[in-house]
Amino acid sequence: MKTLFIRISGVLLVIVALASSCKKTLFPAGINTDPNASTKDRLLPNVLLPGAQYSIAYTVGGDVSRFTSVFIQSVRGSARQFKAYDQYVFTAQDFDNCWSNFYTQGLNDLFTLKELAAQKGYSHYSGIAKVLLAYHIGLATDLWGDVPYSQAFRGDSSVLEPKYDKQQDVYDSVFSLLSSAITDLGAAKGLVEPGADDFIYGGTLSKWIKLAYSLEARFYLHLSKVDNTYADKALAAAAQGFASNSDNAAVPFFDDGTEANPWYQYVTQRGDISYDNGYLYQLMTAKSDPRLNSYFDLAGNGIGDAIGAYNAPVSLMTYSELMFIQAEAHSAKGDGQETTAYNTAVTASFNALGLDGTAYLTANPLIGADHATRLPTIITQKYVALFSEPEPFMDWKRTGIPSLTPTTGANIPRRFIYVQAELDHNGKNVPSGLTLYSKSWWDQ
Repeated sequence: MKTLFIRISGVLLVIVALASSCKKTLFPAGINTDPNASTKDRLLPNVLLPGAQYSIAYTVGGDVSRFTSVFIQSVRGSARQFKAYDQYVFTAQDFDNCWSNFYTQGLNDLFTLKELAAQKGYSHYSGIAKVLLAYHIGLATDLWGDVPYSQAFRGDSSVLEPKYDKQQDVYDSVFSLLSSAITDLGAAKGLVEPGADDFIYGGTLSKWIKLAYSLEARFYLHLSKVDNTYADKALAAAAQGFASNSDNAAVPFFDDGTEANPWYQYVTQRGDISYDNGYLYQLMTAKSDPRLNSYFDLAGNGIGDAIGAYNAPVSLMTYSELMFIQAEAHSAKGDGQETTAYNTAVTASFNALGLDGTAYLTANPLIGADHATRLPTIITQKYVALFSEPEPFMDWKRTGIPSLTPTTGANIPRRFIYVQAELDHNGKNVPSGLTLYSKSWWDQ
């Protein structure tokens, strides 16, 4: 499969110092320094930011989307590699590319941007970097469990075998990053400001602040099993988050073959995923869901344009998701506001596709006298609305909804497994004894 080539060239992040035995009296200072070499001091934020955004989107819309979609049966593996994945046959090497895209590209660029922005006083770039870093490292720990963070991205300081931080500690870092990001985004302008290099919001800081609060709500919801105050925290954050679909966070793609949407690239090169025999397709068909034609190519058993067109954007978070978060949190509190939030969430999902969800809502209302009876409807509709995104996998781990039958054996995978590259080069720190089916800290 082709690799996404970012339009803006990458830059080297580390310079290896050249040993020299030359005496200072014979040669002037700096004689062994290449004036054309790139150092962190010379990096530009408007080079780092777009590269990081596209790396995140390509990874999330690529391996992460395909693997998690197979786990929760939104799609099914039908041949070759994905037929094995459909039967939960994975090796450590299968996740190498995904891990590499996380750590050597997206996360590394974001960490470098955060450090550079702090050094130069570019507060708004710092804020954006922290929001995206929180998103990306939060997703990494949601997928793998314990992951490197506090000692990661320090190769230039000779930290070549970073420790794995506990998931709970990574979550503390995620919330700290988001809080700090909100402060940075509200600071005075710096000498250099984000603009056209920000492919998500075009440098509109108010939208980045809303995304930070919306992500806070998402991550608080993930803690529903381990923090009995999660509903209050999620609602407090969500109140300052997205206000409409115009706030949705998504990365656009282009018509060039190597810069096209990751699902498009995959399905035009491979034919090992099927779409009309998955749980999602069957559920939507049974409910005569008008979104079916947007999600799936009914004539060719393929993926629909909303997800897999060459220029389809990859969503990082949507207004619909935020309203489903509020619906679940209100339902858990029993404060009577869950129906309004649920209706808004479903409507937003339809409207984002240019559809009217009025009749569908009438046929699929939120009913139930208590949270236990309301939750299946909320999570099932969220599962439909967020097709191809990682969040339905997190919801399934938290709630067991939808109720899925394993394609083989007795269990469905709950995590990605640690990669072969880490086992080979950082094996002393990689947590041992874990499998695809092991639970992480918040997934109790």
